[in-house]
Amino acid sequence: MSRDVLTRDDFVQLLFAPDFFERNPAFASVQPAITECAAAYKASEAKSTCGCGGDSRLLFGCLDKTLALMEQFRAQDPAALQLLIEYVREKRNKPKITTFTLYYRKTAQEPLRKVTFP
Repeated sequence: MSRDVLTRDDFVQLLFAPDFFERNPAFASVQPAITECAAAYKASEAKSTCGCGGDSRLLFGCLDKTLALMEQFRAQDPAALQLLIEYVREKRNKPKITTFTLYYRKTAQEPLRKVTFP
């Protein structure tokens, strides 16, 4: 078994990719939230004077919805997660990935959340 580790930024990059929803149709219910989130984040990033990215608080709503959907898939539709893993394999050029672990937290004051899929 090969495991890959994704940070919040890695995961966001995958979600914002132009082909994400085409390759992962089960995520269509969160597409409007992610599209809105991506636009707001990219606008924030363009305004940033430090060159350190956009306001990460703009990401939390769509990430929370996506993670909740992934938890639902784990319980009810594991095949949807397999498509996501195939997508991660290709995008990260790691063909042996069978699972991935996402490390995520909203703020420095919150504990780091570790979620492994599938």
